[in-house]
Formats: sequence, structure tokens, C-alpha cells
Amino acid sequence: MNKKHNKELDDAMHKKVHSLMESATQRMFGQEEHEGESLYDVSTHIFLQKETVPLVGKLQREVMLPLPKDDWPDKFIEVKKNYDSNMKWPQYAMYNYSNDVLMPPFIPSSLLHFGYAVVNDLLVSCPFFVVFEMVDHDVEGEIIAWPESFVIDPLAEMNDIHPEAYIGIRLEYNFIANWFMNRGKYLNPLDAYISQKSEEENRERLHDAYMEAYTLQMAHEPEWFPKGLIDFANKERLYVPPDQKSSN
Repeated sequence: MNKKHNKELDDAMHKKVHSLMESATQRMFGQEEHEGESLYDVSTHIFLQKETVPLVGKLQREVMLPLPKDDWPDKFIEVKKNYDSNMKWPQYAMYNYSNDVLMPPFIPSSLLHFGYAVVNDLLVSCPFFVVFEMVDHDVEGEIIAWPESFVIDPLAEMNDIHPEAYIGIRLEYNFIANWFMNRGKYLNPLDAYISQKSEEENRERLHDAYMEAYTLQMAHEPEWFPKGLIDFANKERLYVPPDQKSSN
């Protein structure tokens, strides 16, 4: 039998996470800290804070509820047995969960997400696993089932820590592998993804600006191209009048 969608709980968790993200942002800019809170850098935090995030491939941030332990797949019960009881959450979660993806039991990287857990009204940066469960939704009196994301966090459960909700995204395999192979020398996988994404967006904005400048130059002063614009046009294999003169 499928779970029944708890719209009230779902809405309440979304509002709570949104409020906590807003409050944390204000503290970050005010350089305030709360004991027990663990935040990403500003760029990553703001990315996770956005109400809607356009799909990047299939990377989309979600607010998710934990899956009751009784509903965990058997493989995750076995995974938990491999952890040292002295390993604390979230300090050892990154190593253990990345190890579980890269080495036996080879949990699919698509199940490993990165973001925040909500614990005692505080945000804690951490990785966690996500699985899908079929959930019944009441849509104008008709029951329709569709999959929802739920979180499995074995190390948190082992430490008797029970987050109310999670927010995060899944990342491509290479971000996980790069962190694991270069521990201490490589950014947290989520920070690394956001950094790369920002660099790509900056390059795109610069390219668009050059294209706009090229279009205006061709329309108004095609015989007086600046050297930088000539270099751009040549790189992009765009037409440049053969007898143009540089304005530099």
C-alpha cells in the first residue's frame, strides 16, 4: 500500500526550510554564528535558498522528508552495519557516503545528495541518500500515485539524530570522485559544483556581451573594429571586413 501524501506536513516543512534559509542568510552577511549550525559558503547557500531552481541536466534542489527506518531498503540496513559506532554525524558522513558510492557496495551516485539537514531549527551542511517511494495524492477527489523523494541518512540514525527535513541536490559522479581522491585539497562537492557553475555562467555572460558588441560594430562602424573584438570574431569564425582598421 502506498503512503498517503501529507500536504499539511509538506507545506509546513517547505515554509520552515525557507524561513531558516532566510535567517541563515542574514546571519552570514552579519557574520553571526549559531552553535550547532554548519553552513556552506554564500554562493552555495543562496543557490539552495532559491524557491525554484531551473533544471541543470537533472540537478534540481528539493525539500525532502526522512524515510522512516522501517521503510529503508535492506541494502541501507546493511550499509549502516559497516560504520564504526564512534563515527559522528555529520563529520564522517562525507567520507562514508562517498566511499559507499565509489567502493562496495557501490551505491549509485544518483542517490547521493548534498545540502542541508534541519536539526533543532538549525541548518547543518551534509550529504545524504535519497530514494523514491510511491505516494498517493488527492487531486480534486481522485487518488493519483506518483514518486516522491525521501531521505536515508544512516550515520545520523546511528548517532540518534533525527532531522526534520533535508534540502539539496544530487551531483554528477566526478564531483564526488574528485573530492574523495583529493580529500583536504578539493572543495566540498556541492561548493565545487556551484563554483564551476558560476564560472560557466560568467563565461556565457562575457560571450553574450562580445556578441552584442560585434553586432553593434558591424551595424554602425564595420571599418573600425577594436583589436579585442577582432580577436573574438576570429576565434568565433565571424566575418570581419578585410580592410577594417583597428580603433586602438
